[in-house]
Amino acid sequence: MQHANMKTLSPLRTFTNRLMLVSLVAFTFLISCRDERCDCMQENVCVSVSNASGRIANSTAILQERGEKIVSGQLSPNEKICLSFKSSGENAFRVIAVFIPNDTIISSEVYSEGGYKFVATLKDSVVDVKQHTGY
Repeated sequence: MQHANMKTLSPLRTFTNRLMLVSLVAFTFLISCRDERCDCMQENVCVSVSNASGRIANSTAILQERGEKIVSGQLSPNEKICLSFKSSGENAFRVIAVFIPNDTIISSEVYSEGGYKFVATLKDSVVDVKQHTGY
């Protein structure tokens, strides 16, 4: 027996809710995919980050010159992650890694445009970022 105030969802509403959930999961996967490949759409800047420091990075992030920040969770030694962001023109970014215990390394500012791909390597005391043209 249904409660008088309970409404059943129409099939269209249920489909719309499922579609939104699938879209959210797909978007999250595109923003942060734990894979060696960094598949990049033309208007995105993609950064493949690998941890060669021998230490656990508590968090890894990209800080764009326009103030937007893309943050990833923990990155173990020898692990790789792909971070991407939309850039419909000229932009710049820095890669930031915070290690346990509270040791932060930051790359120099890197010029980018939509479609550019980069490889960032977390080392003991620096972040080395190089432009990469093919995967």
